[in-house]
Amino acid sequence: MLQRLDGHTKVLYLTTPSFRKSEQPEEKTPAAPGARWTASEALVTQMARRHDIHAVLPKPFSKAQLLSHIALLCGADGQRSSTLISHGNLTLNLAKRQAFYGDGKDPIPLSPREYATLETLIRANGRFLSFDELLESVFGRGVFEQRDAMESTMYHLTRKLRRAGMFITQRGDMYRIL
Repeated sequence: MLQRLDGHTKVLYLTTPSFRKSEQPEEKTPAAPGARWTASEALVTQMARRHDIHAVLPKPFSKAQLLSHIALLCGADGQRSSTLISHGNLTLNLAKRQAFYGDGKDPIPLSPREYATLETLIRANGRFLSFDELLESVFGRGVFEQRDAMESTMYHLTRKLRRAGMFITQRGDMYRIL
């Protein structure tokens, strides 16, 4: 649990989806909040409603992911934001349009096009996307004369991610992040 200065309590629930202790939620409150083991997302959702849980972070997670979740729960604006996407050690803050890698202290400097491309690749969840799909998601429909700009965006994004330790896999005209 995270206690806020204004008296409101925010709860971060840590889960381990690979370990199955029970498929039914327990009626009694666990001795250590946040240490309960769960197996399915439906169960986690049900428990989140029952116990007023504000965010769920599946284990294993990196320190950067934990810090990002805590920062979002204890944001300066006082509003909970569900605009966080994590992929390995890479975390995207959709509200601020920033990407963080590793410790999560400094954002990766990305242009708006690079960020939109990275977000599209992360949302694909390991699936290959064609160059045209990426082009459409970044520039919009019917904009095929921007191929050079998209190629430049992919080149610069690949270099920036490589410096951070992430790789964009390319197979022909298809791209993905693993």
